[in-house]
Amino acid sequence: MKVLYYGLACDKKYFEKNSKKTNAPYIVAQQMFEVAMIEQLEKDIDIELDCNYILQDKSFPNSENFYIKSSIKKLTEKTNVKYLSYLNLPGIKFISLFVSTFIRSFKWCMKNRRNKEKVILSSVNYLPVSYANMIVSKIFGVKNTCIFTDTTSFIALKERISKMSFVKRKIMPLYIRLVSQTETNYDGYVFFSKYMDEAINLKNKPYCVMEGIFNSNNINYSELKKEKAIMYAGSLFEQYGIKLFLDAFKLIEDPDLQLWIFGGGEMVETIEDLSKEDSRIKYMGFKSRDEVFNYEKKATLLINTRFSSDLYTKMSFPSKTFEYMASGTPYLTTKIEGIPSEYYKYLYTVEAETSEGVKDSIENIINKSESELKAFGLNAREFIINKKNSEVQTKIVSDFLKERVV
Repeated sequence: MKVLYYGLACDKKYFEKNSKKTNAPYIVAQQMFEVAMIEQLEKDIDIELDCNYILQDKSFPNSENFYIKSSIKKLTEKTNVKYLSYLNLPGIKFISLFVSTFIRSFKWCMKNRRNKEKVILSSVNYLPVSYANMIVSKIFGVKNTCIFTDTTSFIALKERISKMSFVKRKIMPLYIRLVSQTETNYDGYVFFSKYMDEAINLKNKPYCVMEGIFNSNNINYSELKKEKAIMYAGSLFEQYGIKLFLDAFKLIEDPDLQLWIFGGGEMVETIEDLSKEDSRIKYMGFKSRDEVFNYEKKATLLINTRFSSDLYTKMSFPSKTFEYMASGTPYLTTKIEGIPSEYYKYLYTVEAETSEGVKDSIENIINKSESELKAFGLNAREFIINKKNSEVQTKIVSDFLKERVV
């Protein structure tokens, strides 16, 4: 089976440069997921991959790149990735990316027109790319499939739109309509949450659910000395429940308990101000995956308090879940529907989504014995390593493509 792949996985050198420049945790999560999946797909003798990278740079002059050149870079030991070329100018870049994708997909389909077992697979529903592939797939009768890590519902959040420029706010309704059109016109879907099916798959096309992959590449599981600290790593936006656990922490009187926060986002300034008022709060900024994982191993408790009433928590799977659980440190979360029920045996959950409720949950957990916390965390690690590794999770995708799409 031939697979034309479009995604956000790039070569290691550019990834390291881009992740440092943007300070966006989602870039790291997406790279880890895609590389783990691609490395596993390339081991399948029945699959021949053609990988393409969608470079989503800021438009010139906010970026130094006026024009993104087409190039080929090394992605994994066995697979190269092709960079799509486009003019990186506001507005024009969408049209340019559409044309670039259309030409590349058209040529691939022409080259493989006699091969019946072929599919276009994308890891992101990025409008200029997905719209071009939607048209090309119709022309050649090729199955077009997409992996949905989240939905348009997040893009369309009123809080996000209100912070955009005037021009972007005016364009967003049209953009969302076009994105929704491509969302509902795939021939197959890989969802990170089973609830995405009812929101996106309106034509009842084949789908499977695979909530991500634990990328164990270069992971060091050796124990580190524990410190009395709660830790959060990820995007720092209020809708992710950051303010909730900050307010909860302020209610805890223990002078020795610290709160470590990693990542970037709109709440960085608020967190830095709070750290000046309360020396127990430590803002660590954006660190490498290895550095963050070491801190996760040293912490007493890892936390994520997204509001279960928010629609996006039903339509997505928190990407940090795998890494949190693999660290061997207990993980406290709100009980959101985007996390499948099988996980909750290995997670502590917040009973009341209030600052008092989160405070009580934190205190109940950190007062448990060291041996109990260690055993709980190690059980979670075993679950992730054995049940959610790249071989197990990628097989869900490859079997789906072979048996239900192609």
